[in-house]
Amino acid sequence: MEEEGKTTREIEVSKRNAKKKTNPETDNQNQGLEKTNKAKLEEKFQTIDSNLVDEEEKEESLETKLQHQIEFYFGDVNLRKDRFLRELILKNDKGYVDLSHFLNFNKIKTFLLPFSEQKDKLKILGNAIENSELLKLNTSRTKVKRKIPFSEDATKKNQAEIDKRTIYVQNFPEDINHEMIAKIFSKCGKILHVSLPRYAESKTLKGFGFIEFSVSIKFFHSLSTRMKKKQRWH
Repeated sequence: MEEEGKTTREIEVSKRNAKKKTNPETDNQNQGLEKTNKAKLEEKFQTIDSNLVDEEEKEESLETKLQHQIEFYFGDVNLRKDRFLRELILKNDKGYVDLSHFLNFNKIKTFLLPFSEQKDKLKILGNAIENSELLKLNTSRTKVKRKIPFSEDATKKNQAEIDKRTIYVQNFPEDINHEMIAKIFSKCGKILHVSLPRYAESKTLKGFGFIEFSVSIKFFHSLSTRMKKKQRWH
């Protein structure tokens, strides 16, 4: 007999496992839970923002700042605009990206300035990511990926809604940066992304940019009119 040679405990475990596999109610509950968790992750990936405030104003540990920044890089808002990172994700059939790539990102460089050894920087990055509910490390802790894949098609379908949350700004000083723009406009709502295009050769700012908010803001026209009259960016 198939049960012959098994202990009583092994037989009981085998029966419970078989029951789980054939129980439609349990299967439906598990599927419902998976859909709920996936929906929550999708929502967070769609709305996660960057560290667009002055660092001295933030009371977070280094690992928390790194975790939030890497999550932002993998968020929908950034991936829609970051072709380089999208291509890195596509190069790996499971969506993993080497942690070493992020050591060349300006924001990560700034966070890790106190550390000189690359192995120390990679270890700190790994420690920062391991507690993320959005990201996953590989077993050797050398690569990271999203827990749910990025869908470029899905974001294209939402472009009309994204446009409603995005404003155009111009005529700002050459020495302005993302953080300064975010600080000025953060009074209007939570900012997801600031884009400041640069000329390819000189790398200088083109004098205009785009700000994407987490929700649609209807009073930007009157706000921009008042700011234009004042002509004060600092």
